Parts: sequence; C-alpha cells; structure tokens
Amino acid sequence: MFGTDDDMIPKIADFGVSKLIQTTIMTHTRVGQDLYMAPEVKVNTKYSFTADIYSLAMTLFEMFNEQLLLHSSDEVKNFLLKVQSGRMEKIPRSCKVPEYLRRIIERGFD
Repeated sequence: MFGTDDDMIPKIADFGVSKLIQTTIMTHTRVGQDLYMAPEVKVNTKYSFTADIYSLAMTLFEMFNEQLLLHSSDEVKNFLLKVQSGRMEKIPRSCKVPEYLRRIIERGFD
C-alpha cells in the first residue's frame, strides 16, 4: 500500500525465508546490494539466517541515521567499512541513531 509523498508507509519484508533455508541447507548464493550484504555473503561462503539479521541491521541503521549510506559522512563510511570487514565497533556518536536502538543494531552486525 502506498501513501502520499508526505505519508509514506515503510515496510520491511522477506526476512523469514532464511529460517527455512537454515533448517534444510546452508546456502551460498550471492544476491542483494553490496552495502546491505553480510560479509559471509560478499565472499561467497555458506551462510544462514544471520545474513538476513545483518541486512536488517544495516537497513535499520540507514533508516534511523536519516541519511542514505552512500551520502554518509567519512566517519560513518569508515565505520561501515569496518563493520563490513567483520570488525565491530560502536556506532559513532555523530550518527542520528537513537541511543535505545544502537545496541540492537550493533548486535545485528555481530
């Protein structure tokens, strides 16, 4: 369902399929945009539902930071490069992500 330009209704979907995949077989296909892709997917190794959690965390980070990842500051881009290489750090203080969501999003990158 679509709202007016001022009344958009965001929806996040398709994060339930991986549970089925995990119970039957680990997958190793490479599908999605690099910015939202978990490190294990990027290097084309087998992965499970945790790859979807990573993608959800990246989506939440972008939404609550109120800025497209591609247009982020150098500090945010450096943080994301570290996250994508598997080195977890705290979300930079300069980000607009609310304090109460930071730990949840950080856990999604683990």
